[in-house]
Amino acid sequence: MKPTAILISLLCVFAALPDIARGACADCPKVPQARGSDSFESSVSKSARKAGVESELPVAIARVMRDKRFSKFAKGRLGPMGINPAFARQRKMSAKKLRGASANAGASVYFLKGIIGKRKGGKKSSSHLSQADVRYVLRGYILGPSGSGKLSKMDNMFMNAVMKERSSLVAERSHAPAIKKQLAKSEKSSSAAGENRDKRVDRVLDANVWGGKGESLGCPQTGGMGGVSGGMGGIKSGGGGSSSGSSGGGTSRPGAGVGGSSGEGSSGGGGGTSPGQYDEIIKKYAEKFKLNPKLVKALIKQESGFNATVVSKDGHGSVGLTQPLPATAKQMAKKLGMNDVANLSDQQIQEKLKDPDFNILIGCAYLDYLREEGAKDDFSMLSGYNGGPGRIRNPIPATTAYARKVMAMMPNMNI
Repeated sequence: MKPTAILISLLCVFAALPDIARGACADCPKVPQARGSDSFESSVSKSARKAGVESELPVAIARVMRDKRFSKFAKGRLGPMGINPAFARQRKMSAKKLRGASANAGASVYFLKGIIGKRKGGKKSSSHLSQADVRYVLRGYILGPSGSGKLSKMDNMFMNAVMKERSSLVAERSHAPAIKKQLAKSEKSSSAAGENRDKRVDRVLDANVWGGKGESLGCPQTGGMGGVSGGMGGIKSGGGGSSSGSSGGGTSRPGAGVGGSSGEGSSGGGGGTSPGQYDEIIKKYAEKFKLNPKLVKALIKQESGFNATVVSKDGHGSVGLTQPLPATAKQMAKKLGMNDVANLSDQQIQEKLKDPDFNILIGCAYLDYLREEGAKDDFSMLSGYNGGPGRIRNPIPATTAYARKVMAMMPNMNI
């Protein structure tokens, strides 16, 4: 072979390496993708912060757009964020320019901000988005400025994938500052020497989030404050563990847990109630949804310390024994055919969630829903409960630690 031909062959191989690294081939459907997904996500996140919009939603869109399952959805849309061309026409923007990564990131956030503003009635765009808000915004983003039309099956798949990814990102964000702080401390300690980062994260979570050291970071999704010695709902200490526990910021799925469990004893969590008083309700709904009653009781112990009226302090409004969010409670009520309950206001549903029977019903229904979403065992079910459905198959150290903590309590649950 001539040297020139060899050189050309080598150049072709090197040119193909990025696609090979992504598992792509000439026959694979291509999804519009920015160079360097991490740097593109950073650009999206930066644009969101600048615009006063939560970054998790646009970043979730960017991630899902890279999924080859949605290559059909991406067809005809603009750039790595899959902007509907109707937005470009309305704003008289160049479709060619919007295919570029930087312009695409900024424009997509701009369009999302407009839809959020419309939904919120002019309120601050960065204010908390409920699941209903997110669904509304995504519908507008998919269908275009008019928001009219019917979503296709692929559109709905895309929307659900983005919502799950956003839930996971929100969970990670709420936990990130605490993890970063504790990791910084562990980096300086001689005991951390030689550990890889994953092991160090696990150690930090085990020691500081789920117990032992007193400084409870709170679980990312449920915001659980309970360490072994800290937290609000300690079984032994009643109104607060023997050490300080700081609230975690729970967000999606059944929400922001405040109760931890500590030590032994029979006096209850935050409200001083007896753990055994809910056993009959637990058994009733565990049997209805074919769940292990010990798992349900351990989860309640972790989430609320058996305090039936506790309300999370993180602003998301999760309430009671299993700590569901109002939006999650409505979703499960609708799924159970309780349409009158599903139509209640958030304030009304919060009051109803203080009823132990209704609260445990919703918590068990959500666990059952997680099985429908792919949870095949207690571990994956608890990972999903803690971090959202997206963590059933892709657990992170925080959800792993949560699942381990609850499962470790199960043998000691008398029921």
